[in-house]
Amino acid sequence: MPSEIVLRIITQRTKRNRIRDFLMGKTITYGLCWLLMASAHLVLAKDNTDGLTDLTGGAIPIISYKNHDAYGNGTPSSVSRVQYSVRVKNQTGDPLIGDSLILIVDQIIDISGKDISHRVSVVSPDGFTKNGKPFFYVSIGGKTDLAPYAKSDVMLLELDNPDYLRFYPPKLRVRGLRHSPDRSVQTLLDTLVKKGILSPGEAQKALPPSSPPAP
Repeated sequence: MPSEIVLRIITQRTKRNRIRDFLMGKTITYGLCWLLMASAHLVLAKDNTDGLTDLTGGAIPIISYKNHDAYGNGTPSSVSRVQYSVRVKNQTGDPLIGDSLILIVDQIIDISGKDISHRVSVVSPDGFTKNGKPFFYVSIGGKTDLAPYAKSDVMLLELDNPDYLRFYPPKLRVRGLRHSPDRSVQTLLDTLVKKGILSPGEAQKALPPSSPPAP
């Protein structure tokens, strides 16, 4: 079944029984079931970026000034437009699903320590979280996953500073999904239960069997 059809099926609440039968079918291998559920999670995430896992601390945003160092004289400079180059480095130890990764501009702090995010605009973000924070999709050069210790493509982060405020580089956060089957499947099933697509009992049956203890 083509992936676009699978995604369309997952997102249509009116086809609830078809989804349930597909997930519960005895002829479907666990690997295929996991791929289906991972795809479904990505679709759900597009409407709910807050449902993605906060990977900050494991997925590290690396930020630098694009054309000049605003700290050249020891303090931030005051300019009307600031550009940064940003890459994300995966230090989680697991591959990260490329299509799930987003970079969130969490805060912009001035030199006195105040949050001035409401006075500095992020130029052309890809979207906003539910609490209004701008985010960008992370590009990894067409690959499926961002491998452990690999870096994403360089992204341009541009800030419009009409009041010529003096501030530090923005605080960034990374959200997304690890390509770790057991954790990803459990997270997805929890989401499907909350949205009423699966019952708790059906979600439990969809979990992979536990591995027997080593002798």
